[in-house]
Formats: sequence, structure tokens, C-alpha cells
Amino acid sequence: MRRSEPTQPIEQQGMTMDSTKTIQVNIPPEIQNNIDAGEYSIKGSVVRDKLGRFVSHLDSLEVDDNHYFSPSIFVSIQSYAITSVSTVSIRLQNDLKEIRAANISINGKLDRLLGNQTNNLIACITNFEAHFNSLMKKSSLADEKGTFTAGAKAASVLAAHMPDYIKDYLGETVVFHDGVRYTGETYSTYLETHNPKYPPRITTSRFSKFANSEAYYFVYSLINIVNNINVLSLCYDSIPFPEYEENLQQIRKQMVDLLSKVINGLGGEGDIFDMCYTMNQNQESHHISIIESLTKYANVNIHNLIQRNFAHERKFDYDIDRVNSMYSIVRIIEDIDNLLKRKEQFSDVKLDELPELSQIKKLTFGK
Repeated sequence: MRRSEPTQPIEQQGMTMDSTKTIQVNIPPEIQNNIDAGEYSIKGSVVRDKLGRFVSHLDSLEVDDNHYFSPSIFVSIQSYAITSVSTVSIRLQNDLKEIRAANISINGKLDRLLGNQTNNLIACITNFEAHFNSLMKKSSLADEKGTFTAGAKAASVLAAHMPDYIKDYLGETVVFHDGVRYTGETYSTYLETHNPKYPPRITTSRFSKFANSEAYYFVYSLINIVNNINVLSLCYDSIPFPEYEENLQQIRKQMVDLLSKVINGLGGEGDIFDMCYTMNQNQESHHISIIESLTKYANVNIHNLIQRNFAHERKFDYDIDRVNSMYSIVRIIEDIDNLLKRKEQFSDVKLDELPELSQIKKLTFGK
């Protein structure tokens, strides 16, 4: 079932636009029969019986076009489970394949320090994908133990090397200061060639688009793997993956730290609010549509922003890739928070006695 209503894109400029939200769920035949018979109706994200009484809320299964995961895996109605189709996100898996094909070029990376490491990580990811997809397709050549082992290995290797790729992404940022006023230099060169106690003041920075980086690909690959091995653990062992929350919290912390650097800048170039809200003679101001999210994730004080007097005498070049990177990182944090909420669904519950897991196992793995 799909339901659409107004939503807004992640990478957005200017004023808030109308947007579209989508709820996607798998409805068991027994519940669908009640809907067809008029005994149940779905209005908005609420299921009601024929007397108009609430039966269940579907808000926890909500998946809009900007996110890959719902906050919950299922809701229960009369011992039947209505299951989110984002329990395992096929859309994310397909998007990651496209990113890998478009942006991860083996031949172009061999001369870089991370080249061989990148190839090894891609091999771990594709190995787990092959196992997991074969298991979902009910191949007799795939088994849950081998799939889980491949996923756990890929997750541990990715988690260990994630800081390298985040550092590499920031290192490719081009910065300008008095010594390289016109040509600029990469941030990694800046850190290597200047006295760390007295570095020249950065006056301008140009970020690359985070969604085009290896870091983005590996972050979402790790999130996807952690979710999928957790689904495996729930379906076959009736326990959450032991390192599920630890892995997600670790990624989340790294993304929050990166978000802070993108917002505040790498030196003295001014933060993203200076860049977006300062009016210049030949430059209009730009609005950030996710201020509320930034107050939640990046320790931004909304009252300080309201009281702030943005300068007019200094020109700030608008860096659209920096803004889009901010939106991308916030989206990742929100997807992680949705997955963390899923753990709450199974707290204080005897999972081996939960009939909904059988429904999830049947829908996901056909078993």
C-alpha cells in the first residue's frame, strides 16, 4: 500500500516547498480482507474499525522519499503484523549499487593511499550482498549462518576504517588564506604544511558534495549491513544483533562530528549561517529549511541565531555543495535514529514468543 501527501526534498535551497510523504507497508491477507469488507479503513496513517475506533497507528512505518528506514519494523492488529517494506531497504541497496558504479572507480584510486583498502572494503560489501540476496531469493546455496558471518565481517571492517574516509573527505576541501589567496590548497595540505599552533586564518572554503564521496557510500553501506544482519538475528535467533546499537551509535557520533565541521567551517571562514543569511551587494540571502534539525543534532542555539547580527561588510561566497552536504549528513543521522527506535520495539519482549517475527521472516526470506 502506498499513500502520498505533500513532502520536501533533502537538498533544498530558498523557501520551503511542498513535499511528499509515503507510507509503504505489507498488509497480511486477513487484514486486507477486513479492509475490503469495510470493517477496517485506513485514513491518513491511522487504522480504524467500522465504528471509527482506532485499531493501530502506522506513523511508525512511515517512509518518505528522503529516508530509507522506518522507525519500526511492524505494528500489530489482532495478532497479525503489518510490516514496513523498509524492514530491509531494497531501495538503499539499489542506490548503493548505482553510487558504487558511478563514483568508486578502482582504476582511478590505485595511486591513492586508500586505494587498496577501498577495493578490499568493496569486496566485503559485495560478498555480503551476494549472500543476503541469495538468502532472500531462497537459494539452496545460501544459509543464514554464512550470511551472518559475511555481514559481521563486513560491518567490523567498515567500522574500523570509517574515520579514514571521513578524514579523506574533509581533506579534499579546498581552503583559501593569505598564502594561497587565489589558487587555494586542499585542507590536508594545509594541515601538513603549516605550524599547527599558528596556522594562517582560512578566509574561504569550498567543500565537495558529501553525497559524491567514498565516505557517503561506505557510511550508508555500513548502516545497511548493520540493519540487515539485525533482521537476520531477529528472524533466525529471536534476538537483536548484539552490537546493533553500539555500531549505530558509533556511526551517529561520527556523522554529528562531521556535521559540526560542515556547519562551523574548518577555520575562520565563517559558519554556514554567515554564508546563507548575510546579504551582499550582488548576492541574495539563502534560507536553511532544517534549522529545527540542526538545533537537535548540531548543538545550534536557535535563540543565539535569532539575536545574531549578520555582517554586511564581508562577502561570503555561497557554497551549494557545503549546504547540500549538510542536508545529506542530517538525512543519515535521521535514518540512524529511525533504526535505533526499532530496538525499542523489542525491549522487554520475549522475541521467541512473538508471532510477528514469523511474518517478517516469511516476507523477507520466504521461510
